[in-house]
Amino acid sequence: MTDFARILSTLRDGRRSAHGICDGCLSELPGMTGVGLTAMSSTSVREPICASDDVSARLERLQYDVGEGPSLDAFGTSSPVLAGDLTEGTYRRRWPVFSTEAVDVGARAVFAFPLRVGAVRVGVLETYRTRPGSLTEEETLRALLVCDAAMVLLLDGDADRLLAGGGILPYRAEVHQATGMIVAQLDVSAEEAFVRLRARAYATGRTVEDVARDVIGRSVRFDDDPAV
Repeated sequence: MTDFARILSTLRDGRRSAHGICDGCLSELPGMTGVGLTAMSSTSVREPICASDDVSARLERLQYDVGEGPSLDAFGTSSPVLAGDLTEGTYRRRWPVFSTEAVDVGARAVFAFPLRVGAVRVGVLETYRTRPGSLTEEETLRALLVCDAAMVLLLDGDADRLLAGGGILPYRAEVHQATGMIVAQLDVSAEEAFVRLRARAYATGRTVEDVARDVIGRSVRFDDDPAV
Protein backbone atom coordinates (compact mmCIF):
# COMPACT_ATOMS: atom_id res chain seq x y z
CA MET A 1 0.00 0.00 0.00
CA THR A 2 1.34 3.44 -0.92
CA ASP A 3 1.68 6.20 1.68
CA PHE A 4 -1.21 8.09 0.09
CA ALA A 5 -3.48 5.03 0.11
CA ARG A 6 -2.69 4.35 3.76
CA ILE A 7 -3.32 7.98 4.76
CA LEU A 8 -6.60 8.02 2.83
CA SER A 9 -7.62 4.81 4.59
CA THR A 10 -6.86 6.38 7.98
CA LEU A 11 -8.99 9.43 7.20
CA ARG A 12 -11.83 7.33 5.82
CA ASP A 13 -11.86 5.29 9.04
CA GLY A 14 -12.52 8.49 10.96
CA ARG A 15 -15.06 10.03 8.63
CA ARG A 16 -18.06 8.91 10.65
CA SER A 17 -17.62 12.23 12.43
CA ALA A 18 -16.01 15.55 11.59
CA HIS A 19 -13.79 15.31 14.65
CA GLY A 20 -12.62 11.88 13.54
CA ILE A 21 -11.30 13.24 10.25
CA CYS A 22 -9.15 15.83 12.00
CA ASP A 23 -7.92 13.23 14.46
CA GLY A 24 -6.91 11.10 11.48
CA CYS A 25 -5.05 14.03 9.90
CA LEU A 26 -3.25 14.73 13.16
CA SER A 27 -2.21 11.11 13.57
CA GLU A 28 -0.51 11.32 10.18
CA LEU A 29 1.39 14.50 11.06
CA PRO A 30 3.81 13.63 13.86
CA GLY A 31 5.22 16.65 15.60
CA MET A 32 2.10 18.74 15.07
CA THR A 33 -0.02 19.79 18.04
CA GLY A 34 -3.35 20.34 16.30
CA VAL A 35 -5.12 20.38 12.95
CA GLY A 36 -8.10 22.24 11.50
CA LEU A 37 -9.91 21.60 8.22
CA THR A 38 -12.03 24.28 6.54
CA ALA A 39 -14.11 24.14 3.35
CA MET A 40 -13.90 27.41 1.40
CA SER A 41 -15.22 28.97 -1.78
CA SER A 42 -13.68 32.39 -1.11
CA THR A 43 -11.78 34.08 1.70
CA SER A 44 -15.08 35.29 3.19
CA VAL A 45 -17.25 32.25 2.46
CA ARG A 46 -15.99 29.30 4.40
CA GLU A 47 -17.21 26.61 6.78
CA PRO A 48 -15.12 24.83 9.44
CA ILE A 49 -15.30 21.08 8.91
CA CYS A 50 -13.41 20.07 12.05
CA ALA A 51 -10.71 20.96 14.56
CA SER A 52 -8.66 18.50 16.58
CA ASP A 53 -8.53 20.77 19.62
CA ASP A 54 -9.72 24.06 21.02
CA VAL A 55 -6.67 26.01 19.84
CA SER A 56 -7.17 24.87 16.23
CA ALA A 57 -10.81 25.96 16.40
CA ARG A 58 -9.81 29.33 17.86
CA LEU A 59 -7.22 29.89 15.13
CA GLU A 60 -9.89 29.35 12.45
CA ARG A 61 -12.38 31.61 14.19
CA LEU A 62 -9.75 34.30 14.79
CA GLN A 63 -8.94 34.49 11.07
CA TYR A 64 -12.66 34.62 10.29
CA ASP A 65 -13.10 37.51 12.71
CA VAL A 66 -10.08 39.67 11.82
CA GLY A 67 -9.70 38.84 8.12
CA GLU A 68 -6.01 37.93 8.15
CA GLY A 69 -3.89 34.85 8.68
CA PRO A 70 -2.12 31.93 7.03
CA SER A 71 -5.24 30.01 5.96
CA LEU A 72 -6.64 33.02 4.12
CA ASP A 73 -3.32 33.59 2.39
CA ALA A 74 -2.94 29.92 1.50
CA PHE A 75 -6.39 29.86 -0.08
CA GLY A 76 -5.90 33.19 -1.82
CA THR A 77 -2.52 32.28 -3.33
CA SER A 78 -3.19 28.55 -3.86
CA SER A 79 0.18 27.92 -2.20
CA PRO A 80 1.24 26.63 1.22
CA VAL A 81 1.95 29.28 3.84
CA LEU A 82 4.54 28.06 6.33
CA ALA A 83 5.07 30.29 9.36
CA GLY A 84 7.72 28.63 11.47
CA ASP A 85 7.76 31.27 14.20
CA LEU A 86 4.87 33.71 14.60
CA THR A 87 6.97 35.95 16.84
CA GLU A 88 9.26 36.88 13.93
CA GLY A 89 8.91 40.39 12.56
CA THR A 90 7.92 39.13 9.12
CA TYR A 91 4.75 37.54 10.48
CA ARG A 92 4.08 40.32 12.98
CA ARG A 93 3.94 42.74 10.05
CA ARG A 94 2.05 40.38 7.74
CA TRP A 95 -0.64 39.45 10.28
CA PRO A 96 -0.37 41.98 13.12
CA VAL A 97 -3.51 40.90 14.95
CA PHE A 98 -3.51 37.19 14.14
CA SER A 99 0.15 36.58 15.00
CA THR A 100 -0.14 38.22 18.42
CA GLU A 101 -3.37 36.49 19.42
CA ALA A 102 -2.33 33.10 18.00
CA VAL A 103 0.82 33.11 20.13
CA ASP A 104 -1.25 34.13 23.14
CA VAL A 105 -3.43 31.02 22.79
CA GLY A 106 -0.41 28.73 22.39
CA ALA A 107 0.32 28.47 18.65
CA ARG A 108 3.95 29.35 17.97
CA ALA A 109 4.16 27.91 14.42
CA VAL A 110 1.29 27.60 11.90
CA PHE A 111 1.30 25.86 8.53
CA ALA A 112 -1.59 26.21 6.06
CA PHE A 113 -2.09 24.16 2.90
CA PRO A 114 -4.71 24.81 0.21
CA LEU A 115 -6.90 21.88 -0.82
CA ARG A 116 -7.13 22.04 -4.59
CA VAL A 117 -7.40 20.12 -7.83
CA GLY A 118 -5.68 22.10 -10.55
CA ALA A 119 -7.19 25.58 -10.37
CA VAL A 120 -10.17 24.44 -8.28
CA ARG A 121 -9.81 25.24 -4.58
CA VAL A 122 -12.10 23.59 -2.04
CA GLY A 123 -10.59 24.55 1.29
CA VAL A 124 -7.56 24.68 3.57
CA LEU A 125 -5.88 22.34 6.02
CA GLU A 126 -4.13 24.21 8.81
CA THR A 127 -1.85 22.69 11.42
CA TYR A 128 0.01 24.26 14.31
CA ARG A 129 2.50 23.41 17.01
CA THR A 130 3.48 25.00 20.28
CA ARG A 131 7.20 25.23 19.51
CA PRO A 132 8.85 27.28 16.76
CA GLY A 133 10.61 25.71 13.81
CA SER A 134 10.26 25.29 10.08
CA LEU A 135 8.93 22.10 8.51
CA THR A 136 11.46 19.66 7.15
CA GLU A 137 11.15 18.55 3.53
CA GLU A 138 9.77 15.20 4.73
CA GLU A 139 7.19 16.89 6.96
CA THR A 140 6.10 19.15 4.10
CA LEU A 141 5.69 16.25 1.68
CA ARG A 142 3.72 14.31 4.27
CA ALA A 143 1.43 17.27 4.90
CA LEU A 144 0.76 17.53 1.16
CA LEU A 145 -0.24 13.85 1.08
CA VAL A 146 -2.61 14.41 4.01
CA CYS A 147 -4.08 17.40 2.13
CA ASP A 148 -4.65 15.28 -0.97
CA ALA A 149 -6.42 12.63 1.11
CA ALA A 150 -8.57 15.21 2.90
CA MET A 151 -9.48 16.75 -0.43
CA VAL A 152 -10.68 13.39 -1.74
CA LEU A 153 -13.07 13.16 1.22
CA LEU A 154 -14.38 16.67 0.56
CA LEU A 155 -14.95 15.99 -3.12
CA ASP A 156 -16.67 12.64 -2.69
CA GLY A 157 -19.57 14.13 -0.72
CA ASP A 158 -18.35 13.77 2.84
CA ALA A 159 -18.45 17.53 3.37
CA ASP A 160 -22.16 17.62 2.54
CA ARG A 161 -22.82 14.70 4.85
CA LEU A 162 -20.97 16.37 7.71
CA LEU A 163 -22.86 19.60 7.15
CA ALA A 164 -26.16 17.74 7.31
CA GLY A 165 -25.04 15.85 10.40
CA GLY A 166 -24.15 18.90 12.43
CA GLY A 167 -20.40 18.79 11.92
CA ILE A 168 -20.38 22.50 11.06
CA LEU A 169 -20.59 25.08 13.80
CA PRO A 170 -24.19 26.37 13.71
CA TYR A 171 -23.36 30.07 14.07
CA ARG A 172 -22.24 30.24 10.43
CA ALA A 173 -25.87 30.19 9.26
CA GLU A 174 -26.53 33.19 11.50
CA VAL A 175 -23.58 35.04 9.98
CA HIS A 176 -24.90 34.39 6.48
CA GLN A 177 -28.38 35.58 7.48
CA ALA A 178 -27.04 38.73 9.11
CA THR A 179 -24.90 39.46 6.07
CA GLY A 180 -28.02 39.32 3.91
CA MET A 181 -29.79 41.75 6.21
CA ILE A 182 -26.87 44.18 6.04
CA VAL A 183 -26.97 43.95 2.24
CA ALA A 184 -30.60 45.10 2.36
CA GLN A 185 -29.90 47.86 4.90
CA LEU A 186 -26.92 49.39 3.10
CA ASP A 187 -27.53 48.35 -0.52
CA VAL A 188 -24.01 46.92 -0.79
CA SER A 189 -22.58 43.63 -2.03
CA ALA A 190 -22.49 40.55 0.20
CA GLU A 191 -18.70 40.83 0.31
CA GLU A 192 -18.90 44.43 1.54
CA ALA A 193 -21.63 43.55 4.04
CA PHE A 194 -19.49 40.80 5.53
CA VAL A 195 -16.52 43.17 5.81
CA ARG A 196 -18.73 45.65 7.69
CA LEU A 197 -19.99 42.91 10.01
CA ARG A 198 -16.46 41.70 10.73
CA ALA A 199 -15.18 45.24 11.30
CA ARG A 200 -17.99 45.96 13.80
CA ALA A 201 -17.19 42.75 15.67
CA TYR A 202 -13.50 43.54 15.94
CA ALA A 203 -14.05 47.19 16.87
CA THR A 204 -16.35 46.22 19.73
CA GLY A 205 -14.24 43.31 20.95
CA ARG A 206 -16.90 40.71 20.12
CA THR A 207 -17.10 37.72 17.82
CA VAL A 208 -18.65 37.89 14.36
CA GLU A 209 -21.44 35.52 15.35
CA ASP A 210 -22.37 37.60 18.43
CA VAL A 211 -22.84 40.71 16.31
CA ALA A 212 -24.69 38.63 13.71
CA ARG A 213 -27.21 37.52 16.36
CA ASP A 214 -27.82 41.16 17.29
CA VAL A 215 -28.42 42.03 13.64
CA ILE A 216 -30.90 39.16 13.29
CA GLY A 217 -32.58 40.18 16.56
CA ARG A 218 -32.78 43.75 15.23
CA SER A 219 -30.99 45.25 18.22
CA VAL A 220 -28.25 46.39 15.80
CA ARG A 221 -28.81 48.06 12.45
CA PHE A 222 -25.96 49.17 10.23
CA ASP A 223 -27.93 51.91 8.46
CA ASP A 224 -28.41 53.67 11.82
CA ASP A 225 -24.64 54.09 12.30
CA PRO A 226 -23.02 56.94 10.35
CA ALA A 227 -19.59 55.41 11.02
CA VAL A 228 -20.30 52.47 8.70
